[in-house]
Amino acid sequence: MKKTGSDVLKEFITTFEINYIFGNPGTTELKFLEAIEQCDNATYFLTLQESSTAGYAMITRKPALINLHNYVGLANAVCNMYNTFTSGIPL
Repeated sequence: MKKTGSDVLKEFITTFEINYIFGNPGTTELKFLEAIEQCDNATYFLTLQESSTAGYAMITRKPALINLHNYVGLANAVCNMYNTFTSGIPL
């Protein structure tokens, strides 16, 4: 049986014990959100900026996921992703 992207996402969240996902979803993320909803221990936080994910990971030293829109969301996040990487924050 073939795995869907949702199956892979759920396995990833479960395997790596991801408890929190941060983002500001749009209509293109519906399947992503449906998959997260099926994960017992995952909570989605509506945020306006990706740095909240880095803040959580920096304080707890646990990885978190960030949900970015393609194009603009990714472009806006690149600088903060670089800062996160160079600071050794687990994302």
